Amino acid sequence: MKREAWQLSKNISKATLFLAIFIYGCNPTGNSQVNSILISTPTPSVFQLSISEIPIEQALPYFQDEASNKIFLDINEITKSGLLSIHTLARFGPAENNLTDGIYAILQPGQELTGYLLLIDTLNYSHEFGFVATLDYLPIDVRFNEINETFPKLRLDSNSRRAFKFFLPALPEGLHTLVIKFIIEPDHLFAFDSTEFNPAENEALNFRDLPFEFGLLIWATDKHPQSAFDWPEQARSIPPENTTLLMNAYLVKEKPKSGQPEMVLNKDTVNAGESITYYIHPIAPNLGKGDIPLRVLVFWDEILSQADNLLIPIQAAVEQEYIPYQIQVPSNLSEGTHYLTVVGYPYPYYLRGWGDGSEWRTDVGPFSNLMARMPVLVQIKGD
Repeated sequence: MKREAWQLSKNISKATLFLAIFIYGCNPTGNSQVNSILISTPTPSVFQLSISEIPIEQALPYFQDEASNKIFLDINEITKSGLLSIHTLARFGPAENNLTDGIYAILQPGQELTGYLLLIDTLNYSHEFGFVATLDYLPIDVRFNEINETFPKLRLDSNSRRAFKFFLPALPEGLHTLVIKFIIEPDHLFAFDSTEFNPAENEALNFRDLPFEFGLLIWATDKHPQSAFDWPEQARSIPPENTTLLMNAYLVKEKPKSGQPEMVLNKDTVNAGESITYYIHPIAPNLGKGDIPLRVLVFWDEILSQADNLLIPIQAAVEQEYIPYQIQVPSNLSEGTHYLTVVGYPYPYYLRGWGDGSEWRTDVGPFSNLMARMPVLVQIKGD
């Protein structure tokens, strides 16, 4: 596929997702930097997330509430209008007779989290999806359909509905964040230099870095908050009027020269043990008001190797500047092809909304952004 055609198709895809937001041109000459704090020795979570596929008929009774019915109607209308997507719906709580929906859960100490997740596929073609599950911004072991997997995968047929039941054991008191990030065609090498048009590949490209996810802020506490201001200070560390929707934040090979297209990261060649510099291309609407905190996780072959706390300058995101970001290639990687995955998590541990929004209305948006997923040829540098 031609790079220019991909870029046009990518822009159209974003326009369909964010209909009310106007994007201004990028500024390749920007010299913004991110404030970075390396999180030393990142280790996986000690907890395990269990996910099992169940018949759709078994899950639907838990989605008969008014809010779910409205979402189903909205999905039908959106699909009829020609906008395609992967829709995620979830109901969750401490017990099957006490389920709710939304973007946060309040659990009493010792309570487990159980729930149901629906994936509604309205795309034109079937695709494989992999997913990265994290708890507290660290990878969590996943038992998927009774098999322990670090990077589970499933194939979704076009215009299909799939249902899953999930379970998370009781967590220590305090704030927690659970995110399941879905990645379309995670192992596909997109051929930008191909002269043949592949409609299924083109569709996957359009949706590669869009926010297919299930995210949840969890507060394990014996308190019963009646207001957003009853939440811990960490969950409301930024005034809601100072938050900004980070629509995207993906990596490119290098900062493009004026008038030149981006060098999209679909593959690369590196040396084991070296530090490589890519460029974050953040995208935010022009009505942003505050700098954007971003937790970034770097995986090599689904193993977490690097975690950073970044602060994206609001001006850089609004003007779509290119910001350098260094990734360390592990020295113990063998020679050959490995997969690099980079995921960003805006506003860690932040309360994204409360009640009807009249008291605590934010512009934070999704829990995660796919920044890169690609094969990398690793070479062993000679002595």
